[in-house]
Amino acid sequence: MFLLFFTLLGIIISSSITNIPLLFGLYILSGLGMAGIGMGIMHDAIRGSFISAIFKHFKMLRELGRMELESIPIKK
Repeated sequence: MFLLFFTLLGIIISSSITNIPLLFGLYILSGLGMAGIGMGIMHDAIRGSFISAIFKHFKMLRELGRMELESIPIKK
């Protein structure tokens, strides 16, 4: 969706197309791309998947750090 939105927007801004019906079609398609980006962000925000993924990642890194420190032999 990101690529759809910005590619079509770039084509529209470059003014290389002068056909009015084609421009309207490109505007509609870029609007669908923008809506897709927004819906994807909204979906992740409602589910809380982004924040929970960050916390799971930090928990995993913390546990891996503990295991790594426990496996290092300490000379006395």
